[in-house]
Amino acid sequence: MYPAAIAVAVLAFISVALDLPPFLWHLRNRNVPACALIFWLVTVNFFKGLNATIWSNDDLESWSRGYGLCDLEIRFFVGKHFGIPAALVCCIRALAVVLDTKHTVVTTSKGARRKQYIAEIMFCFVMPILMNAVYYINQPERYYIFGITGCDWTIDQSWLAIVLIIVWPFIFCLIATYYSGLVLFRLYRYRRDFSRLLQHNSTTRSRFFRLFIFSLLIVLGFLPASIMAFIANVSEKHTAYSFDETHADFDQIVLVPSYGQVFWDKWVEIACGFLAFAFFGTGADALRMYSHWLGKTGIAKVLPTIEPRTRDQEQTSRIGSATWASLASVSGKAKNVFGRKDSHIGTELSSM
Repeated sequence: MYPAAIAVAVLAFISVALDLPPFLWHLRNRNVPACALIFWLVTVNFFKGLNATIWSNDDLESWSRGYGLCDLEIRFFVGKHFGIPAALVCCIRALAVVLDTKHTVVTTSKGARRKQYIAEIMFCFVMPILMNAVYYINQPERYYIFGITGCDWTIDQSWLAIVLIIVWPFIFCLIATYYSGLVLFRLYRYRRDFSRLLQHNSTTRSRFFRLFIFSLLIVLGFLPASIMAFIANVSEKHTAYSFDETHADFDQIVLVPSYGQVFWDKWVEIACGFLAFAFFGTGADALRMYSHWLGKTGIAKVLPTIEPRTRDQEQTSRIGSATWASLASVSGKAKNVFGRKDSHIGTELSSM
């Protein structure tokens, strides 16, 4: 077993365990983009840790061929290819729209919120699922198996693959970068009113900036990778698309030794898993959730300071910690908080 395989397995499984509580917290509060972002990271890192234990060396003759497992994994990997950049766009766009002063609404109806949730689910989950069907068009082999990192997907060398598969994560990362710059600009422009606005909308500066900084760091991690992948694929010699030629060896499984090395982009995904916990798993809301869980396990009898919250406290916390819901009502209250036209710092959140 390569040392790198041990490191990948241990770090990947640790990141999965750490990210599950933040994922459940966002799921409970219907923060679809943040929930989707953590979901894709958890799924990818879980498979990464599992693969490192199965294909931990370069003894190709003894390798499992991954029947069934790899067929499943590559579907998630293709989904992640689109899902993470799409979730980033939704996360950062939502924060940018919060600071929009030109499109304000007095209240956000249940119907509008429902449409917002549906749009976010379509963009963060349904679209990656649909792209798996599109991927079949450019899938030349069944899958690849690399040493240590295991199952992986591949595409043909046609120009159609660039249009259907390669270009979209690159475009999403560029859009997310644009919204990141827009958030920074609006934060600077409305820096004097920002704190007052958040105080009147059941949210905190900490929640806002944790989500923004986390999303920004992932953009900085995935943008170079998407640029390099896009340039590398465009620079290669491409052929006209032929369905028959692409699928001529469709049942082939390609085995690739690692020589003890792991591609750097695999480490980036593991690092993003730890960042997710650092930003979402150590805040006041997360600590209250941990305290609630520990209290229900009976540890409160041993440590009296750890007590489960009452129903009223739980409801109060949900109202105060539902980040997306509280941010969605910013626009209506902004008009009451600030009388000047240039101080309206709110709008309805929507992901599309």
